[in-house]
Amino acid sequence: MNKLAVAVAVVILLAVYGVLTSGYLKQGSEQDRLLSEIEEIDQSIQDLEEPPPDRLEELVMLQASLAAEQETIPSEVNNSDVIEAILNLAQETGVKAIPLVTAPWSKRSVGTKTYRVFQISVEVEGTFAQVSEFIDSLENGEFNTLLVDQLNVTVAGEESEVYAGEATPVVAELDLVVLAQFLTD
Repeated sequence: MNKLAVAVAVVILLAVYGVLTSGYLKQGSEQDRLLSEIEEIDQSIQDLEEPPPDRLEELVMLQASLAAEQETIPSEVNNSDVIEAILNLAQETGVKAIPLVTAPWSKRSVGTKTYRVFQISVEVEGTFAQVSEFIDSLENGEFNTLLVDQLNVTVAGEESEVYAGEATPVVAELDLVVLAQFLTD
């Protein structure tokens, strides 16, 4: 019985050895295939052209341009300062800027960006020249992001009071917006 047990054990060991050897040989061919793929990828990477050296300079210039653009749109704008500037400008240009109505800050998408927006509606009365100066000064004043969103100009007074050219009395209804950066918390 001992010989039979030894013979069975040897057969079992040979079977296990055969299974392990065939698994190892299969892994060897898998390894060869993977090594071949790695070599192809390495060759493809080496064949890629080096980026031109001026790309780093271009990146630095683009980052500087982005930073400058972000500084153009302020992160905070004081509502009272905007209203005070509008009223002071009205006085300087000789127009009447009443009523002046504001809305709370809201969000507005412009292109792919979202900004905080302060909306102001104002009715401006004066001569055509005064109202034109007022609007021009608003758009080119201390608030770079103050924009005339909508403008409606009508001739004021009786038809017999209409003057020629710049002396014509007009009423301008302006919807203004002031943009600020949209900050996420």
